Amino acid sequence: MTPRWLCGAVVMLGLVAGPAAAAAGPTAAVSRTAESAERVPVARAAGRSEATPAAPISATLATVPGSAPLVAVPGSAALAAVPVSAALAAVPRSAPLVAVPGSAPLVAVPGSATLAAVPGSATLAAVPRSAALAAIARAATQAAVPETVREPESGVTFPLALTPPQSATPHWLMGTGIRQRTIFRVKVYAFGLYVDADAARTALADFAGATVEALRRDERFTRRLLDLDFGMALRLVMTRTVSGGDVADAFDEALRPRMPRAAAGADGNDAAAALARLRGYLDVDEVRRGAEIVFSCGPAGRLAMTVDGAERPPIESRALCRALFDVYLGDDPIERDGKRNALAGLAGLLQPVVRR
Repeated sequence: MTPRWLCGAVVMLGLVAGPAAAAAGPTAAVSRTAESAERVPVARAAGRSEATPAAPISATLATVPGSAPLVAVPGSAALAAVPVSAALAAVPRSAPLVAVPGSAPLVAVPGSATLAAVPGSATLAAVPRSAALAAIARAATQAAVPETVREPESGVTFPLALTPPQSATPHWLMGTGIRQRTIFRVKVYAFGLYVDADAARTALADFAGATVEALRRDERFTRRLLDLDFGMALRLVMTRTVSGGDVADAFDEALRPRMPRAAAGADGNDAAAALARLRGYLDVDEVRRGAEIVFSCGPAGRLAMTVDGAERPPIESRALCRALFDVYLGDDPIERDGKRNALAGLAGLLQPVVRR
């Protein structure tokens, strides 16, 4: 399930929805529920759920004595009783029910005398006996949310959820960016920042409700991010083929000046050894266009990574983890637009929940 805060973050960042959003046609109830009914909250990935308001019913329902089923009367907004032999329960589960002209469509709950209206469609569907209208509405809303977002300058797509190496917890996309080099702004790779949403809300609770600009200016927020009290991951996708030596040199150049501050209070020799190991992992023959590099760090101070799908042994170094995320989220990020996009996602994550 996709959390609502992430829907808001996608809108804030101006990212292009992936194919899942475009797949819903104009006759699908799920794609139009949000347009014609009161807004339905989406169940949050972190285990939050909210009550779903009842959908409006514009059709007039006729009271039928006993257990006689109801069917639509063509050319009318009313319902009338029919013989028991034409009972709703007898209709095959795969067969559509008759729509009521000029009204919201109905969803039949087998084993129940209740008919519930779902606005925005002319098709009726059977619902399993154990399902509730709230579950139907939540599923319909979620179906309209894209499963991926596209980094606009490179066209690279990023999944909304990613389970990083050495972790069993899905992390959620906060924002994307593009790494460019030289005065000609050559695109080298696209990147996306992911976080463990539940743990991030807890660790960053002091900043709940803050705007993107407030987070950007608040040095305390930057320090809290780099404390790594919750899981974070970076997914890099190469937009050109480069030698592994060039990739290793680029990361060494970005990380080395940041390591002393990141290693404050730690053994400097251990930090240098950790950086040397990372360089060795990246120094391969070549990293082809489309290849993926994923880094993951958390409270344990362990850097886990994969290079083009091949997992590397983790590096135990909190200093290296801090320096790595400082490259993208620190006071002097290598790509300011990427940091701003990530902060927009974090601001959305930390917005208070509005209950209706």
